[in-house]
Amino acid sequence: MDLESLVEKEIVELHQFFEGWFSGELTGDAISVLDNVIHDDFVLITPHADQIDKSSLIKIINSNQGKASDQKIWVENIRVRSTFERVILATYNECQRINKVETCRISSAIFRKDEKARNGIKWLHLHETFIESRES
Repeated sequence: MDLESLVEKEIVELHQFFEGWFSGELTGDAISVLDNVIHDDFVLITPHADQIDKSSLIKIINSNQGKASDQKIWVENIRVRSTFERVILATYNECQRINKVETCRISSAIFRKDEKARNGIKWLHLHETFIESRES
């Protein structure tokens, strides 16, 4: 599988995990996938400019298991923007619908190649910016 396909696969699979985890469809050890796909030096910059490291993110995700049974999450417009020796820059739109309110954000993600990771890459950095919000 080429690098662009692996990046798309990783982005889609992680967001499928989030939807399953937050809806309660996934439980228990399913959260261990995060340790395999998120780099130890990972940083998330949220749309509200909070900076969250890997261990804090996993705690937040773990504490929200099953708390959004009606949440839908999907990704669109995945594009690999640039590749370096072991680093990949990609962008994509992530949308969520909770209680009939839809929010979308554009995300810039930096991945680091890692042969031991599920798709051969780990999330190193993620920066999200809100792009729209609407009621459906």
